[in-house]
Amino acid sequence: MRNKILIILSAALALVALDISPAVSQIVYGQPPAAGTHVVYSHWKLEQGGDEVTVNQFMIPLTGFVPLQDNFEMSFYIANSSNTLKAGSEFDLNGLGDARVQANHSFADDQLLVSVGLNLPTGKRELDAEEALLLDVLSTNFLDLPMRRFGEGFGFNILLGGAAVLSEGIRGGIGLSYQYTGTYTPYENLGDYNPGDVFSANVGADFDRGDITWSLDFIYSLYTTDQFDNINTFRQSPSFDSRLSGQWSGEKVTLSGLVRYVLRGDNKEYDTTGAELDAFKLYGNEFTVGGAVSYMFSPQWFVTPATDLHIVTKSNRGLDNATVFGIGASLGRTFQETVRVNGGFKIYTGNADGGNIDVTGYQITFDLTAAM
Repeated sequence: MRNKILIILSAALALVALDISPAVSQIVYGQPPAAGTHVVYSHWKLEQGGDEVTVNQFMIPLTGFVPLQDNFEMSFYIANSSNTLKAGSEFDLNGLGDARVQANHSFADDQLLVSVGLNLPTGKRELDAEEALLLDVLSTNFLDLPMRRFGEGFGFNILLGGAAVLSEGIRGGIGLSYQYTGTYTPYENLGDYNPGDVFSANVGADFDRGDITWSLDFIYSLYTTDQFDNINTFRQSPSFDSRLSGQWSGEKVTLSGLVRYVLRGDNKEYDTTGAELDAFKLYGNEFTVGGAVSYMFSPQWFVTPATDLHIVTKSNRGLDNATVFGIGASLGRTFQETVRVNGGFKIYTGNADGGNIDVTGYQITFDLTAAM
């Protein structure tokens, strides 16, 4: 049974491409340089018929923001994680991910945005067989794990966006992006891998209605074909990501919510000669709904209870529906308006493979942000 759980996890790989979000940039006049971290410890347990698999991840990222001049800013991100998988035997995967640098420049009174980013290959590559198995498990899309990728090849991304006030209380935006990732060696003795490129387009709008702001975004992404040693191996299906969020702000209380649905089609697979095989659905569609209440009970202290529900539909490679429910809270404090500290705890419960696998977990977070 334990091996069946591992096979199901390995077949449920989540998207390994960059999660491209709407073309939104906060280029704010006078915003100071800042640095921060979002430390996350995640523990997940999957049980079936008395057998269990546990997954643990401890991730420490470092983020930074530097204003270069008016309407021009730069940010960076790098993370390290330690991961263990226990399934009879114990497997470990530890190391850095790639460093990412992003530069944003706005034009025409912040109505146009140009963003260029680099992926620097600082992360762990050439994984052995045990590390590769653990990486597959980390990519399971019904598990909330913040670090799913390690080293890749040199890459870059380009984003062009525009925004305008459409009418009183309504703002609209559109963006186009392209992401390139170069060839690299992900696993020992398995040749050079080219993960293909990603093209995305998004349309979004914000609606102000008194104390409530609604945001609606649609993102469509196309993927080119993956290759191993210049031979076609896999092509991910196009995806359509729709998101509706809302926020109500009062004097001491802020309510926020999100509904998201990701629609995916069939993927293409190729044999060792590069000939196309039958299409199949590797990634299920995803539905997420969540909400939070932030209460500021003093000028410096705030508490934020939150909950979410994540549903993944059936795929064609051994994974039936998965449903995971999470609930938790965080407590934070600001110091002299330049330092913000926040700690949180969240528990999860649910099932996978159509109810055959019980899923439980918890997550501990710590945030620290400091402006210069």
